[in-house]
Amino acid sequence: MKIKGLNIAIVSLACLTVVALAGSSLGTLAWYAYSTRATVAYSGTAVQKTEQLQIGLEWDATKYPVNGAVATQYKTDYEATIESIGTKSYCFMAGGAGFSSAGITKYLELHGFATNELPPVTSRSYASGSASFHLYESPTFGYPNNTAYAAKNRYVELPFAFRIKSDSSAVASQNIWLTDVTAAAASTKDVKDALRIHVHNEEGEDAAHQNFILHPASESLNGGSTYVGGVLDLNGDGVYDYGDQKVGGITRLVEYRYGECVPDAAVDPTPFATTAYKDVNEYFDDSETHGEEDRNTFFAQHAQGIYGYEDYSDITRGVAQYVTFNQVRPQESGGGSFSAGYPIAKTDAETGVGLCTLTVWLEGWDHAIIDANIGAKFNLGLQFEINRV
Repeated sequence: MKIKGLNIAIVSLACLTVVALAGSSLGTLAWYAYSTRATVAYSGTAVQKTEQLQIGLEWDATKYPVNGAVATQYKTDYEATIESIGTKSYCFMAGGAGFSSAGITKYLELHGFATNELPPVTSRSYASGSASFHLYESPTFGYPNNTAYAAKNRYVELPFAFRIKSDSSAVASQNIWLTDVTAAAASTKDVKDALRIHVHNEEGEDAAHQNFILHPASESLNGGSTYVGGVLDLNGDGVYDYGDQKVGGITRLVEYRYGECVPDAAVDPTPFATTAYKDVNEYFDDSETHGEEDRNTFFAQHAQGIYGYEDYSDITRGVAQYVTFNQVRPQESGGGSFSAGYPIAKTDAETGVGLCTLTVWLEGWDHAIIDANIGAKFNLGLQFEINRV
């Protein structure tokens, strides 16, 4: 069967971060300590004109019955269809049509996800290929290890459904590829490096292709990882946070180790001889000397007399592995077909529907999430295609 090559969908997310000190008694705007408000506008969603392709989203028919008032109103307002296929229901746009910005926003509102706010959260440790993926709330000053799941309204989840129509039937066993990603700052402030996308493809050829975190802004040719633990200055006083903790059975002032950050049991923290700035988190990638004017959540001072560790040589920190677009992007061979890379969906042999859930968030452990970037604007664009064969 000949399937004409096409851009399946171009999805653009434009976000504006503004400041809100909701309930903060510390008066600081550092990393997890602040409540960032990011207005998320979905625009530019489009499907090139062809009657072969439909793009949809999974619909919660338990909460909003397919023929109920909410579903009927949604279909009327956004010119969509909602239908049940197998055990699931989907909201599809017409062939060749895309979701409008208003349609995407309304969908997220109905299903409880973020529509106009994206505060930093974290995946904590994550190994590529793992089916166990969750987002977690932030640690706060004095409470270093928050393991509560992030509320749904703190991230975006889009359970995409793709269908390729030929006459009255759906074409089975066709891969959907991510062929372009744009992550860019829209102002002098830049948080694009903190954007992460978890991809869940139920039909991936192996575990590594079924579940992975994509770092859309990374230009690396290989994958990488983000440390999700360490010392931080959350109260903005210029020193790494500390508080009463037991060392050798004695309560002392010890630096907090936030997130997943476990010291060797045989190595005790020791008091710092002087107060000095130290780039223990390797925030800077140059050989210059940095001090007071450069301090931020990840770069501060070890305080004299406070117990802690000079570096992480005796500490195990959690890591969140990610892949880059250079790994995900397919290679185009002669005749216009794609190979290699990471297909992100495949149309099912029985239902003809290809499923791919994308979860988008701001990773708070990324070094882009600092006070200086509050008010940042960023854009995220995704383009999908199928084989041209």
